[in-house]
Amino acid sequence: MTKRREIFGWAMFDVANSAYTTIIVTVLFNSVFSEVIVGPDPLAPGAAAGSDPSYSWGNLLWSIVIATSALLAAILSPLFGALTDVTHSRKRFLAFSVALCSGATCMLWFAGPGDILLASALVVIAGLGFSLSENFIASFLPHLSTPENIGKISGLGWGLGYFGGLGSIVLVQAVTGSTASPEHMEQLRWVGPLTGIFFVLFAIPTFLLVSEPARALGEERALKSAIRKSYSEVAHTLRDLSRYKDLTRFLTSLFFFSGGLSIVISFAALFGKQVYGIEGQWRTIFFVTLQLTAAGGAFLFGWLQSRIGAMPAVNITLFIWIGTILAIYFLEPLAALLGVADLRTMFIIVGNFAGLCLGATQASSRAMVGLLSPPERSGEFFGFWGLSGKLASILAILTFGFLQRMFDLKTAMLLCASFFVVGLVLNFTVDEKRGRAVVAKG
Repeated sequence: MTKRREIFGWAMFDVANSAYTTIIVTVLFNSVFSEVIVGPDPLAPGAAAGSDPSYSWGNLLWSIVIATSALLAAILSPLFGALTDVTHSRKRFLAFSVALCSGATCMLWFAGPGDILLASALVVIAGLGFSLSENFIASFLPHLSTPENIGKISGLGWGLGYFGGLGSIVLVQAVTGSTASPEHMEQLRWVGPLTGIFFVLFAIPTFLLVSEPARALGEERALKSAIRKSYSEVAHTLRDLSRYKDLTRFLTSLFFFSGGLSIVISFAALFGKQVYGIEGQWRTIFFVTLQLTAAGGAFLFGWLQSRIGAMPAVNITLFIWIGTILAIYFLEPLAALLGVADLRTMFIIVGNFAGLCLGATQASSRAMVGLLSPPERSGEFFGFWGLSGKLASILAILTFGFLQRMFDLKTAMLLCASFFVVGLVLNFTVDEKRGRAVVAKG
């Protein structure tokens, strides 16, 4: 009973932090930043003639902001991961990361049109807090699961998280509406505070129900000593990674397909709006259906992973990702072939195939890292999980931002497919059974 209660509390954190990715990164604030705070690009071709505005400059700045946040997270994740192992204070560090993310998010109230530096700094800080919280909460997973059910539990958290995302969309848009324009700025100011409050409230069950993993006798350390020890542990792990060859190979693969995921999460709403006119009611339909298919995908692949293994489950999602990105690129001929007259409808249909894999890929890969990591060093190894993902975000998002500035959003989207292809190819070098055997030997 205690373990079930703790699993529920752990899964509720995915409900809580989904508000940040859904509202700030994916659905609403990215448009507010690009189109309201930064505004139309005055140097874009045709801007002076009064044609449709280009937001490529705001999109590029948004990619730089997200990449900067990812860079800080990449630098700090292994250190903080080792600190949680050394100090046995996972919940304390988790609380710090929640406060950092939600506090900075609430402060977005003060960012209006032209406040580019303020908005950028707050999103960088909030994104850092969010990224660290992902690592900290993931490090509890090996302590709450077995190799047989780790996929189900990871999928449960990610699946419930999409219902949190759906709830946060309903809450925020009920107050602010779904239109990102300077005329609606007074309502849009509530986007940040509502998101931050949602995060804190729904994280409360995690802190009440999840126990700190037991510490070994005599392992209490002063903070200064713990920091020195954590640096030593990080250096030791870097040297020791050669023992965990399959984990190292998977983290390399993760680097690439996480890059594709980062582009989708950060630019899906901007792409849909600026290329196919997905806004207003269409945007609401798209993201409601996306949250539902993403939740279903996380649950489905969590169950599937327990039947076929984590690695095959990850690979199936990558195959679907590649097909989906190519379908979006060739959306016009595909719609004509299928007899779909409205490209917005076609985009939503194809986009929901991406939704099916959005949670599944992340949940399955999180479980895979848990399977290939020693439980007593889970904080540290999940810190490297965070490092791999964030370095990927930096490369992918910045490259995407410059490509859409040089060409257009549609051409830049092909970068996504290439990241998923490379990740899939590298995954064929990973042997899940061999990696788990190394962990079992200790």
